[in-house]
Amino acid sequence: MSELLIKPLRAYEDRGIIRDVENEPYAAPIWLAKELEQLKLCKIVGEAVDGKQGKDPSDATLTLKVQKKGQRWIIVDGQGTQVGDFIGKQEEAESELAKLLASTRTAEPSDSDDPPQE
Repeated sequence: MSELLIKPLRAYEDRGIIRDVENEPYAAPIWLAKELEQLKLCKIVGEAVDGKQGKDPSDATLTLKVQKKGQRWIIVDGQGTQVGDFIGKQEEAESELAKLLASTRTAEPSDSDDPPQE
């Protein structure tokens, strides 16, 4: 069964454990996460994937997409947050997305820590 990562917004008891605001996000079954969120006890902060908690923040660049904002288009990450300052037409947004994806691929660190030889 899939699980979601939830972060307590205030103290509550969850399956015999007191969860408090200072606690780190933890994995909970989807049904429980949604129930606690409706009660405004927690917020859902991600998915627990294959025993790992959440997704790697560097994966956010892989989930960039174009989204309509009013009459214009913007670039958003996997969580729907606007990336950069771009606002324009759909064609311009798609080319901007391509540029961002290309720049993130070339900006990835190399495996060697050695400086380039001249």
